[in-house]
Amino acid sequence: MDKVQVLVDKLEQGVLAVYSGDKWREVLEVQSRFHNYSFSNVMLILMQCPHASHVAGFNTWKQLGRHVVRGEKAIQILAPMICKKVEINEDGAEVEKSSLYGFRVVNVFDVSQTAGKELPRLTTELDGNSTMATELIEALINVIQIPVEFDDIAGGAKGYYSPGEHRIAIKAGMAADQTAKTLIHEFTHSLLHNVDSDNKGKTRGQIEAEAEGTAFVVASYFGLDTSNYSFGYVAGWASQDGGTELVRSIGTTIQRTAHQVIAALEAYLHPDSKASA
Repeated sequence: MDKVQVLVDKLEQGVLAVYSGDKWREVLEVQSRFHNYSFSNVMLILMQCPHASHVAGFNTWKQLGRHVVRGEKAIQILAPMICKKVEINEDGAEVEKSSLYGFRVVNVFDVSQTAGKELPRLTTELDGNSTMATELIEALINVIQIPVEFDDIAGGAKGYYSPGEHRIAIKAGMAADQTAKTLIHEFTHSLLHNVDSDNKGKTRGQIEAEAEGTAFVVASYFGLDTSNYSFGYVAGWASQDGGTELVRSIGTTIQRTAHQVIAALEAYLHPDSKASA
């Protein structure tokens, strides 16, 4: 079994461990308030607010002890309009049937547009400044073929990939370990989730699990342990789509993408040798 496959298996076990922890129950209670948006709405959200992480309506934020900051512009998504009517079936019984007859625009807001009570977290920001992370940052900036900018990003987002502008933004001032991991995560988004990719049917949970799973595998391959952040991050998103079953189902995508990123980084870091992934 190759090293990358071993790390994919380790990711699955790490996510499973998160689900068995005490913190998970508290997080579940809050996560249940957030909708699992369709891929089309995910793309609408990311086009308007690329760093969005937790999106909800005005009243939901109020129920969670937070409020929308004055002056923040709403993110507009499409909500289905359902018509319900009662019909008589073959047995003469009344049956209620639902049918879609259109969509309406609704306003939602990302957590970065709100203030108030802190949401429970599963992740711990990486605070190390390892030499390996510094080398990876330099390599990634040279390997990534789209613009990478370091900026003061609002809210709790560490970075984002903008599919509309095809560019990456990374929060300035983070520790090297966190910066390197986030760069790999957003690089993966740019490879797998750009506007030309076939992402039909993918949920936001699957998209984020693919990106963070790849980031964990690639970082670990080069000796940078991101488990304190990655396991909780993947667990949080994957929980909406089957938990460890989702991680298992996307393992091939993570493995393939990790090989691609590792090969590019190895070519830059060790131009005279071949990647052994």
